[in-house]
Amino acid sequence: MERNDNKCTLILACANTYRHWSKEILNAFKYRYTDGPTEGFNNKIKVLKRVSYGVRNFHRFRNRILHITN
Repeated sequence: MERNDNKCTLILACANTYRHWSKEILNAFKYRYTDGPTEGFNNKIKVLKRVSYGVRNFHRFRNRILHITN
């Protein structure tokens, strides 16, 4: 019995989420624009920051970001 209650709760939560975000979800299918390229760009910079830990010259660090992301 408890397992069925848990499934019902999950289904209701999913339905509520869809009701709340239905306009945005439908627009995602309609227009096909995503923020994927921006997320990838930010990920490249974060990885470079991790690799460049301890770099003291900000100008050189900035140039590396510009070089990697072009």
